[in-house]
Amino acid sequence: MLRKLSLTAVFFICACSSSFQVSKMENMSAEELTKIGTSYLTGSDTPQSDREALKYYRLAAESGYPSAQYYLGWMYKVGRGVERDDREAVRMFRLAAQQGEPRAQVDLGWMYVFFRGVPSQSDTEAIKYYKMAADQGYAEGQYRLADMYERGRGVRPNYKQAAIYYRKAAIQNHFLSQRNLGWLYKKGLGVEKDESVAYMWYFIYQQNKDPNSEIQLKFNLLQDEIIEAKKRGKSCIESNYVFCD
Repeated sequence: MLRKLSLTAVFFICACSSSFQVSKMENMSAEELTKIGTSYLTGSDTPQSDREALKYYRLAAESGYPSAQYYLGWMYKVGRGVERDDREAVRMFRLAAQQGEPRAQVDLGWMYVFFRGVPSQSDTEAIKYYKMAADQGYAEGQYRLADMYERGRGVRPNYKQAAIYYRKAAIQNHFLSQRNLGWLYKKGLGVEKDESVAYMWYFIYQQNKDPNSEIQLKFNLLQDEIIEAKKRGKSCIESNYVFCD
C-alpha cells in the first residue's frame, strides 16, 4: 500500500514538474527560448542535449522567430536531435530567409546548389539567396557568392565581382576568402596581377588557419619582398583589416 502511494506521489510530482516547465516555456519570449535552445545545443550553460535544444527551438520557431527557424532548419538538415529531413529543413530556412535571416539565406542557397529538399537543382536560386545574405554584409554569403562568380555557376564567370566579394568577406576574417583572394591576385583574375599582394593574403590565410604551417604555393618574389609582404599582412591583421592596401 505504501509503495503504491509512493509511486503515485512520484507520478504526481513529475506531472506537476512537467506542467510547470511547459507553463514557464510558454511565458518566455522567442528570443529567450532560442538562447536556451542554443545553450542546450552547444552545452555552454546547460548539459548538452539535442532533444532539449530542439524543443526550445521548435516553440520559438512556431512564433515566427527567424533565428529559431534557422536553428531548427539546421537541425533537420544535419539530423541533430531528430531524423534528417531535407524538406523540413528547406521549409524552415525559407521562413527565416524571407525575414532576412542571413544564415538561413546561405543554407537555403546551399540546398539549391546540392539539390537537397528543393524541387530542382538551381544555381540561379542559390545565387539569389547568397546575394541576399551578402548584401547584408554576411561574410559567408559574400564568400559563397564570390565562389559562384569565380566558377561561373548560375552566372557567367566574373572574376572582378568574385574579387570584390572575396575582399568584403576577407576583411571580416573569413579565411577561405583570404586564400581565394590571394589566388586571384597571383593569377591576375579580376584584379591586377600582384604577387606581393597575393602573398600577403596567403600569409593572412595561413596565420588564421594554422600559424605553424608554411605557405606551400611558389611565389616569384625575392626574400626581401616576402618579408615586406608578411609585414603588411601582420599590419592588416593587427589593424582588424583596416590597413590592408
